[in-house]
Amino acid sequence: AVTTAKELIENEQFSFNQVDGNTEVAIKQQLANTINTLPGMSGTGITVSANDIAINAFSAAVAGTSGNPNGTNGTFSFIVDLGKGASSKTTASKDGSITATTYVAPAAYSIETAAIINGLVTPDVTSSVAGETVTLTIAPADGFELNTIKAYKTGETATVVTLFGTGNARIFTMPAYPVTVSATFKK
Repeated sequence: AVTTAKELIENEQFSFNQVDGNTEVAIKQQLANTINTLPGMSGTGITVSANDIAINAFSAAVAGTSGNPNGTNGTFSFIVDLGKGASSKTTASKDGSITATTYVAPAAYSIETAAIINGLVTPDVTSSVAGETVTLTIAPADGFELNTIKAYKTGETATVVTLFGTGNARIFTMPAYPVTVSATFKK
């Protein structure tokens, strides 16, 4: 039984996702769970626990970022001490991998201006992610001044986006939806 369990482990490839385990403790638990469910392992009558596993080398995975979307995969090597009755064996050292979590860019939402007469309102960006600051530059036509300005969820004028500032500039924090800005100018 011990020899069979040893062969089952040594013939298996071990790879885990970063979210499932990226510490030595978590990898040992993942290994134990995986080993105990290998086809044929239950027939040996041996149950492996995390305490039966020794990690010889460990390098954690590094999650992806905007500059390195795929991140850096981690690696580990381990041995397993197996025993049943008076029989015991230790597996050869096995290498495994930890697949880094891929970076997913946050959603960007559009910023547009409604039809405006006698002046311009220009956002500093045409789209932004939630939480970013957006700056609006206000440019009245000659002889006009700003009368009103508002920002709202595109298609839902009742969902108002709060603007801050005075004079010819306003800022707002981008919500998690598209924004439309409207303004009126007066003489």
